[in-house]
Amino acid sequence: MRAWLDEITEETGHVVRTLADDEARAAGFHRLTDYQLMRMLTEDAAAETVRAARRGRKADDDSQFLAALAPFFARPDDLRVTPFACAVGRDLAPLFAGAGASEEVVRRARDFAREKFAIYIDVAEGAFRLGQTHQLRAVFVYRVPRPDRYMRPRSLDPYVPDASDRLRIFAVAGAIGGLACARASWVVGSQSGRGDDLFHELVRHRHHESGLQFDSLVTEIEDLVWLTLAYAAVAQPDRREILPMATINREGRLPNRAARRRQRGLSLFRVERLRAPADNFGRRVRANNQEGWQLGRRIRVRGHLKMQRHGTEGRLRKLIFVASHCRGPLDAAPLHSMRLLD
Repeated sequence: MRAWLDEITEETGHVVRTLADDEARAAGFHRLTDYQLMRMLTEDAAAETVRAARRGRKADDDSQFLAALAPFFARPDDLRVTPFACAVGRDLAPLFAGAGASEEVVRRARDFAREKFAIYIDVAEGAFRLGQTHQLRAVFVYRVPRPDRYMRPRSLDPYVPDASDRLRIFAVAGAIGGLACARASWVVGSQSGRGDDLFHELVRHRHHESGLQFDSLVTEIEDLVWLTLAYAAVAQPDRREILPMATINREGRLPNRAARRRQRGLSLFRVERLRAPADNFGRRVRANNQEGWQLGRRIRVRGHLKMQRHGTEGRLRKLIFVASHCRGPLDAAPLHSMRLLD
């Protein structure tokens, strides 16, 4: 089973070789593997992003995105903190569909993200649909330390998590059955979200179908991120498995031609697949619930997942689903929708 990172690595390698000029060929670019080319591109982008930050400006969108991918192509001994990669399959995604995340779930997920520094969530084909023809395929979560933590003379180690660190999200979407390459990015808790032309075209299609706006789509994706990471923090060992991996050496090559044939179709990356729990979080209905909030004396609470205490003296936590329900005093007046009749 291959992940989105495998797909984009193969496509990028093909494009680079196709566009390579004589000078690049003379330098040996055509002899590099797809993985080696992506490693080179992401390393350069990460260096450019750091240089731009030191000059007090931002790198271009392409460099920022490739920099977010860089930890997953770096050599293990070159990393201070190992990045985390997980896969959400068709069994797990429906359990998260239409469900919000409680404050405790969000807090647990953010703490998990800050500890990992860089996170990749691979979403199975067709598991998170954006309308009838498009889908979310991958999400990257990147911890952004304050500039003064690594740019001043007495700077602190930016790899050590800090409560002041911000989280930046990169979402990748595309047509179902094709290579997803439409991108959007934003900093959690800010209004800085933006996407490329392909992503905005996708949002326009989704808006035409259901009236969904860009900000609402951002909220949906963030809910998926928080629920996935909170579950990754507490999932039992039997609910985790590493996707079958191809064996590559330090230089990013498969050992020999026979190994390439045997390992065709395997992932080049260490991705942990998260399986749905046996109790499905206690959720019985998998249909997407888009009811949202109704403000009033009696409020209807959207279905969501929360962290439930369990085990000896309630020391452990697990995710459970809380179905949509009305909250408030039973004798309070419910809120009725008001419509203007012409």
